[in-house]
Amino acid sequence: MPNRKEISKIVFIGAVLVVVVIFAVIMNERQGAGSLTIKTGESELVMNFADNKLNFSELISLLLNNKAYRRDTLAILRDSYGLYQKDSDLLVDHIRRESGESSFSQRLREVLVDLRGPFERQFHHYYDITQNEVVDAINSLDYKHEVARRLRELRDSAAGIFEQRGVDVDVALYSSDKILDGNAAVCEGSKYRGRDLLLLNPYDQTKTISVFARNSFKCIKLSNGAGLEKPLIQINHNDARRLFGDILFSAKHEAVLYPVQSGYSIDPKLVGIPSNETHS
Repeated sequence: MPNRKEISKIVFIGAVLVVVVIFAVIMNERQGAGSLTIKTGESELVMNFADNKLNFSELISLLLNNKAYRRDTLAILRDSYGLYQKDSDLLVDHIRRESGESSFSQRLREVLVDLRGPFERQFHHYYDITQNEVVDAINSLDYKHEVARRLRELRDSAAGIFEQRGVDVDVALYSSDKILDGNAAVCEGSKYRGRDLLLLNPYDQTKTISVFARNSFKCIKLSNGAGLEKPLIQINHNDARRLFGDILFSAKHEAVLYPVQSGYSIDPKLVGIPSNETHS
């Protein structure tokens, strides 16, 4: 809390403002020029009036140039009129309490995004991580950049955004003379075409097969525009027995698909071993 001396200063400044206003009214009635001198202790303020006009800027300038009243004058201007010095820490605190919906806040965010004014520096822009522009920004990083190196580590370990997750698919069975052992057919235009695919039996995860998506077929969409809910994979009866055991060949069956990274293949006999060994 302010002490008695500080309170007296604030009261004095307030009194100065009142006296000046009253004096200006008197001078206006007299239709003339004049001057006003206010003394308190060793401090003295002199105000000159001309053409019946009160020069408020001159009064504020006098108060601010007086060391005894500068701080209290700034406090009155701040609390009464919301005026701050641009290099004041109090201004930063005031901005922190500003509503995020105000036009001022919106303009301030624009300056932040553009890295202008107080936000100007050598670092890259801020990005909304859910936008596609983030991928372009990451791709522009130097190869030796710490972020680029860390992303490669996540990719190699299939962690984070690179985590390999299975895709639920439907498996249809065709005779071995149409689809050879170890091969599969996928919809035309499928991203799985020309890749090795690991298929897993979701009800018995010890049963897996690896097939190559060599063939394709037309996937018919329903007239209402709804497509197939899950990708459809076609394999022959021999591979189906390895994956599902003795099943009805006329029905579709559920499986989990793990697309193998381009350039790699998987030996399904090794899947499920604690060491998770694979070979390329």
